[in-house]
Amino acid sequence: MAIPIAAVKGTHYEVGFQIGKTFKDRIVKATHTVENRNRKLLEQFGGQALYDGYLAIVISIYPQYIDELQGMADGSNLSFEQLFLNMMSVELESQAEYGVDHGAQGCTDLVLKTDKEVVITHSEDTAEAFTDGFLVEVSIIDKDETREKFLSYCDPGVLPCDTFAFNHHGLVMTCNVVYQIELKTNAIVRRFVSRAILGASSQDEVIQIIKRSPGVASAFHVNLGILGSQGKEPEMYSIEFANSENGSIVDVKKYEGFDSHYNVLTRLDIKHNEASMESSINRIERVKQFPTPSNSTDMLRIMSDNGNRDFPIYRDGQKPDCDNVTAAIAAFDLKRETCSVFKDNPVKQDFKPCHVLPL
Repeated sequence: MAIPIAAVKGTHYEVGFQIGKTFKDRIVKATHTVENRNRKLLEQFGGQALYDGYLAIVISIYPQYIDELQGMADGSNLSFEQLFLNMMSVELESQAEYGVDHGAQGCTDLVLKTDKEVVITHSEDTAEAFTDGFLVEVSIIDKDETREKFLSYCDPGVLPCDTFAFNHHGLVMTCNVVYQIELKTNAIVRRFVSRAILGASSQDEVIQIIKRSPGVASAFHVNLGILGSQGKEPEMYSIEFANSENGSIVDVKKYEGFDSHYNVLTRLDIKHNEASMESSINRIERVKQFPTPSNSTDMLRIMSDNGNRDFPIYRDGQKPDCDNVTAAIAAFDLKRETCSVFKDNPVKQDFKPCHVLPL
């Protein structure tokens, strides 16, 4: 089974419109599925004042992404408000009481850095409403100049932002949602920060985006890969960030050997929504039971595992593991500069991806 891919280019508005029009059915279906829950959570955790406050901050800092979201809304014949609620849903979900039917607990990332291999594998785990994701190859053009160029997996109903992606500056990003219980109201909606990171040209710029005042509204984690150049080997970094009283706080760790990351921050001291952590804790323990992988195939075998039936790594939406489903898996080979994308379980597909994309 393939994941559709579309090349879009133009201004921010034009790119958003093309994505909205091309994937209208998927975007409308997903948005209608979650809209009532989004509105109930908004009413419970801040109401119109919270919405207006977040919108005003994003307009002042990232007006280009507001244009992009408006284009997606127009292209899909949805309202801007519906899509902005999708964009801020992580902040709302972080405050919610989680139940076994709640599908917002995120992804698994494995990394391997040896003399022979530099690999990141990522599972795109999402609520069942968002499993019809797609790939977009985006070129933002302004006055005949390319401002941004990247390829990203996209959940229907939000901008390209917090999944897996790579850009023309040689950066690779895979992401882990984190549910921070403290709700920062005078800050930047996190998904817009994630969208801005897709255009970054260096690790330093990624950090600058994260630290931009007034700071990020909720926590997050990014695995950042940097392709080798001028004789340098590729590098990989774990970037944890969260909100605080004084803006964003950030911790950066360079990866060596085998490592992993899930939907909890392990170095920054924040208060997580405890009910959102059960899956991550189980996935962490399950990965420890495998021999240390030596290549991408070993890593994909772990990503395909459902040995813990209650909380599998390759997620199937069955209780008690809420309704989260693994919608896609990506394997980034930074030495060979390829991204292999799987729509279904890699083991069951004999490790044959539906896309092999050059980085």
